[in-house]
Amino acid sequence: MKVKNILLALAAVSLALTGSGAGLIAAEARTSVTNNFETGVVDIGIAEYQRVGDIESAWIDNPTVIPNQTVSKIPRITAYGNKCYVRAKITIRENEEITEDCIYGFGKDWVRAEDGYWYCTTPLNTGEYSDLFQGVHIPYNLSQDYEGKVFYIDITSEAVQYLNFTPDFNAPDPWGDLTIQEFDGRAYDVASLKEADNLTFAVDYIGKSKDLIAEPEDFFSNFRYLMPGDIFTDEAKVTNDSDKAIKLYFSSEHIDDSVLLEKLQLSIKIKDGEEVKEIYSGNIDAKALNEGILLHEIPAGKSVSFIYEITVPAELDNEYEVLKSRIKWNFWCDEIEPITPDDGGKTGDKTPIGMYVLTAGISMAVLTLGVAIFVRDKKEEEEEA
Repeated sequence: MKVKNILLALAAVSLALTGSGAGLIAAEARTSVTNNFETGVVDIGIAEYQRVGDIESAWIDNPTVIPNQTVSKIPRITAYGNKCYVRAKITIRENEEITEDCIYGFGKDWVRAEDGYWYCTTPLNTGEYSDLFQGVHIPYNLSQDYEGKVFYIDITSEAVQYLNFTPDFNAPDPWGDLTIQEFDGRAYDVASLKEADNLTFAVDYIGKSKDLIAEPEDFFSNFRYLMPGDIFTDEAKVTNDSDKAIKLYFSSEHIDDSVLLEKLQLSIKIKDGEEVKEIYSGNIDAKALNEGILLHEIPAGKSVSFIYEITVPAELDNEYEVLKSRIKWNFWCDEIEPITPDDGGKTGDKTPIGMYVLTAGISMAVLTLGVAIFVRDKKEEEEEA
């Protein structure tokens, strides 16, 4: 009976010692910020006017003209969307004797390129316009074959975003190999498009209250509306205001199903002193971010910064104009309990509880073996006695 009591006591001591050896993780502190995305829009319109004396009015189609007459005809191109470059192409139909040489009063900002387009070298801001030319001079020797007939001057206007685009007005084709798409006319309010702020972002862990605080609420406030080719970079300072080291984690959670999130790329880097380490690079809506990643382990009383960069693919087309989307960024952290003298220098971690049980089982087995040997030796001693 004494032997059984010793066995149970040793097993209990083994379990107690095994459980006290590892540092445990305290309860998690969490916070989140909601980031708002919106894309810009390239949208222009063209209207025609005429001037009689000092009075300007809307153009009236099919005026009756005679040879050697000057006709006021003013094509005006207006930018309704975001800042853009514009160009125009002139096509004259049903009269071979009236050419572009008959057109007068081209704007000083307009140049004709070898590709046949007229390019406005000055970009237009929202609401600004530029007049392509002022009118047409009918040749004095116009053939009588055109008497009583109608001719047409067609003007096609096109636009491309100003941001992330640099025309070469000395080249044969200043805009290069661009595919122009027609804007689908969806409703928008360009005045409501987000402009960039100049805010400082921070994530603070307050050890006394066990709170994790992120300020302000939108970490993308310093990013204006998105345009193809945009690359936005910013950073947030993370401070561990406690007397224990913490592990800081991050995950993303998309709030809507916008196709925009499928296209945006995200890079996250940690800046600790002079060291910069990339933690993540990939799609902003990737599964890896949904599940969460470890950003950094921050010592007590220390600060690091995480640098985040958003890239908008340059090949985004009109399908992605005037879109809005939201994504939530979640942050959480664990305090790491200080090591104990019996830890052998090991730092506490998220060791699963199953590991403790397994370790206890191994210790018990070893002690049980020792007791079994002790019992056998004692029996042998009794037999010998």
